[in-house]
Amino acid sequence: MCFSSFAKSSILAFIVGSLFTNCNGRKENELKDPLTGKLVERFQYTETSNGSQLKDGFYKRWYSNGQLNIDGTYERNRRVGEWKIYNDDGSLQELAHLVNDSLEGKVERFFKSGKKQSEAVYSKNNRNGPVSVWLENGQISEQFSTKDDQKDGPSILFYPNGKKRIEAEFTNGEYNGPYTEYFENGTLFRQGSYASGLKHGSWITNNTTGELFAQEEYDNGKNVTLVGRWLINNSVEIEYFKDGFAKSKDNKGKVFYSIEAGVLTYSFHRYTIKKLTKNEYVIVASGVKSQTYRGVRL
Repeated sequence: MCFSSFAKSSILAFIVGSLFTNCNGRKENELKDPLTGKLVERFQYTETSNGSQLKDGFYKRWYSNGQLNIDGTYERNRRVGEWKIYNDDGSLQELAHLVNDSLEGKVERFFKSGKKQSEAVYSKNNRNGPVSVWLENGQISEQFSTKDDQKDGPSILFYPNGKKRIEAEFTNGEYNGPYTEYFENGTLFRQGSYASGLKHGSWITNNTTGELFAQEEYDNGKNVTLVGRWLINNSVEIEYFKDGFAKSKDNKGKVFYSIEAGVLTYSFHRYTIKKLTKNEYVIVASGVKSQTYRGVRL
């Protein structure tokens, strides 16, 4: 259970209570399971002029096995100060600070082993600031910035071996800006840019040795690498359209095509773009027999 879900939870339906009054004017209430007699909750409260109760002071809640579940403080029915949530084995699950019933400042979550799982900065119950996530072995898994509970700013995703997997920029939870992806051995795999969550501009893809595998152009999410008229092997003229269709002098209608990461799907055939320049490209047809084509932009 985390603090956000606890805020929406209700008190157990089948409980019995006993009341205590202490010298500071606050009263204490104990709630027990009527079937087992085990303590479920204990908290302090004050009474209003109309007789209603406001939690005010310490608050504790227990699992059915007797282990402490939640430990915190209320001020007139609002959670304040340090709050802790425990697992049913007694290990700490979450540590947070609340102001006026809202998460404020650092929130830490832990594995049952006691090692830190994540750390985030909150403001008004939303993540606003840096976030870090770890694997149970202590290796960093992800680091990113947030604003109003959305990824916003730089983000780094790591492989289990600790090497970077993805470096990217976010705006309001969407990719926006430079994007770089690596193979697990550290070699550059893919690099390009996003605009409002869509690929835009030049993208390159490399093989595991770092050699260029493909270079592509995007326009607001559409792959426009081949858009335009081309002369293939000095004999066939073909035109590629932005909507994903192609038309040549050999066919009356349009044939659908798509291209992604250097692989062109054209009709029932697949082609791999091995090299690409501004006006010339080379593709290799895959299948039983490979064939190389040379195209020049018209």
